[in-house]
This record gives sequence, C-alpha cells and structure tokens, in this order.
Amino acid sequence: LSFRVPRDQWYSTVDIGAATSHAIDTETGVGRLVGAMMTAIWQERSTLDRTTSRTLEQSFADVLGAVAAATAGSAAMTEDERRDVALRRIVQHYIRTAIPLGRVTAEAAAREAAISVRTLHRLFEAATTTFAECVRQERLRGAMSDLESCPESVSVGEIAARWGFADTSHMTRTFQRVLGATPTQYRAEHTT
Repeated sequence: LSFRVPRDQWYSTVDIGAATSHAIDTETGVGRLVGAMMTAIWQERSTLDRTTSRTLEQSFADVLGAVAAATAGSAAMTEDERRDVALRRIVQHYIRTAIPLGRVTAEAAAREAAISVRTLHRLFEAATTTFAECVRQERLRGAMSDLESCPESVSVGEIAARWGFADTSHMTRTFQRVLGATPTQYRAEHTT
C-alpha cells in the first residue's frame, strides 16, 4: 500500500524530521494495523460525510505517524526520547480534540498525559517549542481543515468560534500572518 498524507497532518504527528518515505510491512505487527485501517477508510470513503472523512483521515495520520516513528526513527532514539515523543503525541491529540470543546489548559493536558505541568512544559522545550505554540498550531490546522471541508453555509465566524479564536478578525489576522491569505481566500483556494 502507498499512503499520501498532507504535510500539515504529517508534521503535526511525526517527530522524525524530514522523512518523506518509509517502508512499513503491512503483513505483520503494527504495520498490519495501518494497512487494515487505510483499506477500511478507503473502502468506506464514499459512504462518509466530509466531516467524518476528515476526522478519520486525521486519526489515520496519527496512527501512521506513531507507526512510522516506531519503525523508522526509534532505533536512533533513547528510551527517554521515545517516551517524550509518545507523550507529546498524546498531548497534541488531546489539544486537537479539546479545542472545539472550550479552553485548553496546560493543567488539563498534563492530567490527560498523566504527567506534571512542569514535565509537560519540559517536553515542548525539548522539541524547541512551547505548549502555547502547539495549541496555536492545532487551532490553525483545525480552522484550515474546516475551511476546506465545511459547506459554504458554515460561516468563517462559526469556524473561528469552534477553533477558539476570539473573533473573526483574530482568525483573519492569524491566517494573514501565517498563510498570507484571509480565511475567505484560503477557503476559495482549497475547496474541492
């Protein structure tokens, strides 16, 4: 099987640098899980609505990233580094799922990963980023995904509110700073 994962989804789940290809045996072990999941998503895709499809695609990217890291980069990593990568993934997944439900705090994320708040901050410092930056990145990714997949009847303001932006102008400023386009322009360029 061959998998193509959008770069933003890949880099949000994988800590193995600039990896762009890696062979995974889909006949045994964790590779078999990846193969079965991808096959099932592919076979059922025509029966899924866009939101469900995007959610499953992101979940698949998380699983694929975990398997790729376990089979590619882990040989050169120490046990502590592997643990830190896994914990960051747990926290990133928590952030991604918690943002639409309300405010995301370091305390809640640490509780989800069963670590202290200080350890949570150390995890992100070791990856040369911060917890707050990870929340901002996941908020932006979520808004980008919704702009690509939600019908036009869902307004930019509704998407901004769902992903925790203070208001539409906050989301617009963020999009212009990071992507060089307004949310409306981004939606027009990326809607299929």
